[in-house]
Amino acid sequence: MLFELEVLSATFLGMLIQSRVNEILQLKAKRLRPNTLQQLTKKLVSFTNQLAVRGITDSEKITMADVLALIDQFPDGDITRVLRTRTLRFFLKRMHRLDLVSELEMPSLTKEGKARRKPRPYTDAEIKEFCAVARPRVELFFRTSIATGLSVRDLVQLRPENLRDGCIRTHRQKTGKEVVVPIGRSLYEQLRVALPFYAGDPVSGVSVWSVQVRVTAQKAGIWIRGANVHRGRDTFVEKQIAAGVPLGVVAARMGDNITTLQTHYSDLLSPRLLELNMSAPCVEV
Repeated sequence: MLFELEVLSATFLGMLIQSRVNEILQLKAKRLRPNTLQQLTKKLVSFTNQLAVRGITDSEKITMADVLALIDQFPDGDITRVLRTRTLRFFLKRMHRLDLVSELEMPSLTKEGKARRKPRPYTDAEIKEFCAVARPRVELFFRTSIATGLSVRDLVQLRPENLRDGCIRTHRQKTGKEVVVPIGRSLYEQLRVALPFYAGDPVSGVSVWSVQVRVTAQKAGIWIRGANVHRGRDTFVEKQIAAGVPLGVVAARMGDNITTLQTHYSDLLSPRLLELNMSAPCVEV
């Protein structure tokens, strides 16, 4: 899977940077999930190819001008640029270019970027508006994301065999943790007939369904800049907490740990919601 996927020829690249990147990926392959490894591979391959085009095959020859040229190729969007810069710093560290790392400042998130990173659960009115204009299969995908809290990548990999005993049983791709989420009978029966949402490559499935949700959200007039599919996961958390499901159970159903839940969803864990969570009986939602 590693470097052979999409690099230029070894003759053109030379062996110095290429060999080092291969070593990095071989080490990471032992610890990273396949999806995460694939994403890291693509980014490191992209950096190496762009340097090769500039005639740089030896890490000692990389200059700050080369680094800035790499940054110029980053996609727009401050969140994306922060993540890519973080990976670039990792790349330079592994190339033993700490001098360049020290010069490379992390970009700051704008006010808009910070807002986009906060959880944005759908309101009941937004859910109703979305479903009013969605095609049946898109509505089912949307409702499943809210009912299960699964990420879009996990949703596109669901198969009928993941349905057992009134629950969806799968493993979260990002963490590898087992996920068991009880769902309503009506949704369960619909999914038995409708799954899979996507039969091909999961990466393509993520793209296809992200577009479907975005287009429908725009049509419904509820689109916001950012990951609209991920808002289903945010909505799941909000509804579970409000229903009195213990935080540890919510985290397990999401395939995360409770620390991640408390950190990322701190805005949803208001004193009132926490009070309801601690006092209400645990119910299945």
